[in-house]
Amino acid sequence: MHADRMRIPLSHLTITDLVDADALVSPGIDRGHWLSRVAAWRDAFITLAGRDIALAQYEKAIQGAFKEVNDALASRHWLADQQAAQQRLVAAEAERVRLSTLRVDQGVAGQLELLDAQRSLFAAQQSLLQTQLALSLNRVALFKATAGA
Repeated sequence: MHADRMRIPLSHLTITDLVDADALVSPGIDRGHWLSRVAAWRDAFITLAGRDIALAQYEKAIQGAFKEVNDALASRHWLADQQAAQQRLVAAEAERVRLSTLRVDQGVAGQLELLDAQRSLFAAQQSLLQTQLALSLNRVALFKATAGA
């Protein structure tokens, strides 16, 4: 039987078959031709395996990038809502300080009420600043996710 007539599908070969090609060669078969075909199959197998690995890594990277963008966009929406709520709270606390100042000036309330209102305003302002920082960091994350930086 001539080596050209021996057609062994690549799917039936194992790594051991490709490495131990001498065991496959029997008398009457052109050993050099057979070994070159086995080497070609081995190279094709390695090339396909490498391509499949690279493709899987690429798909994983793309999926990770989409997840990062999706997470950043979802966080951005939530943080924008949070910022709006914090701004309303700061405005309400500022109005409380204004009213408390008027009450202290008219002698209706004590200094403690004004100090408590100021403390609440400062806490609300600090919370607003933290939300604005988180929103800015989110913008950076979104830029990095979309620009690939």
